[in-house]
Parts: sequence; C-alpha cells; structure tokens
Amino acid sequence: MKNQIYKYIPEAAFYHLETILKEFDFELKITAERKSKRGDFRVGRNQKMYISVNGSLNKYEFLITFIHEIAHMKAYLYYGNTPKPHGEHWKKCFQDLINPFMNERVFPLEILLPLVEYMINPKASTVADSKLYIALKGNNKDDKKYVFELIPESLFFFNDIKYKILKKRRTWYECQNIEDRKVFLFKKTARVIPVLE
Repeated sequence: MKNQIYKYIPEAAFYHLETILKEFDFELKITAERKSKRGDFRVGRNQKMYISVNGSLNKYEFLITFIHEIAHMKAYLYYGNTPKPHGEHWKKCFQDLINPFMNERVFPLEILLPLVEYMINPKASTVADSKLYIALKGNNKDDKKYVFELIPESLFFFNDIKYKILKKRRTWYECQNIEDRKVFLFKKTARVIPVLE
C-alpha cells in the first residue's frame, strides 16, 4: 500500500504516515474523481475495512482526506457504530491523527494557517471551511475562479453550462442558466470558468 499512496502525498508526510499504516489494517482504493465525495470509510463483510480517496485531489487535499477517513476507522474501532459520523469522537481521532503532520515541512504556510484554524473544530468536509478550501485549491493550477471573485452580470461555465451571476446572498450566489433561464444557487467557493469577453 505504501507505494500506492506515496505518489499522492507530500514527501515530508511519509515518515508519520508509516506509523499510521502500521497501526491499522485496511484496504485502500484510489478512485477517479467523484463529485459527491472526496473519500469514504466503510466496513465490509467479515469486518474488513476499506478506505477510498479520490486520486484527482492535489497532494495536500489527498493527505487531509486520507487522515479524515482514517479518523473514521479509528473512531469505529474505539467506539463502534454508535457515535455520530462527524461527532466529538471522530473530531478527537482526526485531531490526534493529523497533529504530527501540522508543520511547515508538510504543508505550506498558506495552507497550514487555515488548517490549524479548521482543526480546532473540524467539519464533515474541508469544503465547508471557505478559507481552507480556497488555500487548498490555490495549489491547483487551472483557469478556474471562485464565484465570489466575479462581479454581478458576469458569465461563467460550470459543468459545460453557461450561467450569469444575478446577485449575492449571504454566502450563496443566485445564478441564471443562460439556456433555460432557471435560477440556481452557487456556493461562493464554487470553482467556475469565467467567460472572457
């Protein structure tokens, strides 16, 4: 499994990750991109444990997601099925597991600072924390922008569909599908391709 995972994570994380891999017995599957989730943990027949992580994530997202899923496994092993999936038991496991990685050798400072803040009370997904999400996506080199970076009336593509920004709500943006005129809500951290005019 070591050879399988090491090309997906920062090199400085290898040492601490070896300790985790020795502690737990599970099967890892690196998947194609899934829109609905970045990773998951499940228990199969005969109590065999499985973790999957999207291989399309950048190395920092991959490491955080992998540790997130290991935390689910640890919470399951210590507390069984009864605790909430992202409740206090999972949070404690996640914090304990990620702590050795929380340094500038593993994460660049622009990711480490929002990650430290996020880990005080981690949410079910890094997407829920806009500062951390933006810092992590800053390591993806593409032509996309966040919806909040665009001005009202701007046009953009999302999943090959053209939209226009109508107005901003508190944390969402009302955007109209140019073709069928239906209005949709986009999170401010949605990554879209601006239409250059």
